[in-house]
This record gives sequence, C-alpha cells and structure tokens, in this order.
Amino acid sequence: RVMALLFYLVIAVLVIAAIVIAVLLRSGLLYSPILRVSHPASLPSRAAFILKSGPYKNAGKEFSRLKNLAGDSAVLFGVYYDDPNKVPAERLKWAVCCQLPDET
Repeated sequence: RVMALLFYLVIAVLVIAAIVIAVLLRSGLLYSPILRVSHPASLPSRAAFILKSGPYKNAGKEFSRLKNLAGDSAVLFGVYYDDPNKVPAERLKWAVCCQLPDET
C-alpha cells in the first residue's frame, strides 16, 4: 500500500512539473527576444496627412478621401497612435498619410 501511494505521489509530481515547464515555455519567459530595427530604403521625406480621432474602423473612409485627392498612383500609409485595448474608441488618435514627391 505504501508503494502505491509513493507511485501516485511520483506521478503527481511529474505531472505538475510537466505543466509548469509547459507554461514557462508557452509564456516565452525562457526566451531572449531578438529585436531588429531597420529602415526602408526609401522613406518618404515629405507627406501629406489628415489627423483624425475616433474608432480605427473609420480610417477606410479617410483613406478613400485622401486617395481621391492624391490620385490612384499615390502611396498611402496610416499611423495609429493608441492601443485600442487600452483607449476608448472615441478617443483613439490616428492619421492617414500620403507620400509626396521630393522637391527637385
């Protein structure tokens, strides 16, 4: 009977150890992150932008508006300043931008 209890105790300890190791591996606590920062070869030196606030889902309408103003060949990009998980939707800040040609 003592051997059976010891067997179950060893199994329980092994299961708990396996769970702890799995959680540590899954959480990423055992890994060192590699951070690389690079810049694209052609950053726009000039850009036009429309600053807005409100839900990020409204950005599509503003991108269409800017595309109509700038033309179909325009390079558009967005800048989103806030984390939507931390800031209420009506207070989110963002910008839709258009790359302008360099002055010659």
